[in-house]
Amino acid sequence: MSPSLEVRPALSRVEVLFTNQLCYPSWGAPKLSPLEFLDREQTLLFESFADKHFTSWVLVDASVSPLETSVSSSEEILSACETFEREAWVRLPGSPDLRRIRIHAIASVYTSEPHRGKGHASTMIELLRSKLTSPEFVVSNETRPWHEVPKLAEVPYPLQASILYSDIGPNFYAKLGWLPHKAVHTEIDVATALASVTAWAELAASSEQLLWIDASEIDDIVQMDIKSLESELAKSAESSPFAVHFAVPLDGDSVRWHLRRSQFYYEKFASEETRTSVGALEKRAGARWDVGSSSDPFVLWKHDFKDSKLNVLRFRYRGQDGSTEPARALLGAAMLEAYRCGLEKVVYWDAGAIWESVDGDGKNFEPKAELPAGISIVTRTKSSLPSLAYWGPRSANETSSDLWMDYVAGKDIVWLNNEEHAWV
Repeated sequence: MSPSLEVRPALSRVEVLFTNQLCYPSWGAPKLSPLEFLDREQTLLFESFADKHFTSWVLVDASVSPLETSVSSSEEILSACETFEREAWVRLPGSPDLRRIRIHAIASVYTSEPHRGKGHASTMIELLRSKLTSPEFVVSNETRPWHEVPKLAEVPYPLQASILYSDIGPNFYAKLGWLPHKAVHTEIDVATALASVTAWAELAASSEQLLWIDASEIDDIVQMDIKSLESELAKSAESSPFAVHFAVPLDGDSVRWHLRRSQFYYEKFASEETRTSVGALEKRAGARWDVGSSSDPFVLWKHDFKDSKLNVLRFRYRGQDGSTEPARALLGAAMLEAYRCGLEKVVYWDAGAIWESVDGDGKNFEPKAELPAGISIVTRTKSSLPSLAYWGPRSANETSSDLWMDYVAGKDIVWLNNEEHAWV
């Protein structure tokens, strides 16, 4: 590693724009033009979630590009990434208490073609890791000089973990300390499944208990989910008493950030006929099964008109009485919404246990009973792999971990609520 290489926050919106330009060939082309891609990134940057929690990072050669001076072109940026600071929860072995911590979700790690093959991405992540694990590090005006201090920086929660979603397999980030966790999802081919499980769609369409969620209700849904997640963490800790239990709670601002992304694709890719027929997407941001309690089963989703999918952000499918009816109805609602919008698939992360709820036979993501036609369980090995680095205490008697990589993923760390709402 060259001693002159340094990672620092972007010093201006122009530098953020430079990083967007670098990423375009991989994450914008060919479906978006360069201007459309930049428009999308700038649109999302002004959403509340990014407005409060986003930081753009660049790797530069300090001998060429002084750290206090903005780069004059994107060519001076050797590698780049983004982070979103947010809240997470942990329960430690030996303690019944739920602990709130800060994490940084890393996204958009990118090295442009001329700078590849030189280890710049690894160097940037290693240097960023050093910053994040420093006890003194907080997101502040010093790390975002072009913006206000985000609200989370004012909360005295310790920064003790980082997550990312690898699109290059598990090994690269595992070597740097972000170990992969379960990457399994349910994929529903809408046309086929509607024919094979017609009763689910009919239940969703006919029952007065099925209510569509308007985007204006998201904060209420979040509060309901948070209360349930607290008890789930306690139950999980009872079943695996020697593990650290980790979860990223549902957050209203991040859900709206996802929905704004959906709206951008809706306006770009949906036909005029579809937009006239479907109307406002925010009128159906999900569905819930009304059982008259503070913990109604529900599903939140985002519409992806670019890749013709309805992506489930959060799915709480269990009824208090153990009934399978809510799961079937909510899956039926998701299929109906996808069909209404002309989307080909429904995708739900963290699959497996739901099929026990639906069929009574689910175990280890491989139901004994054959899944209905059009529904499959997919194990991801290359893309969107949830990866976690945790350096907080390993038990109630510790203050912090001695080593960056001192756990075996899936054994010492249990990641609950591992769904797409936490993806950035």
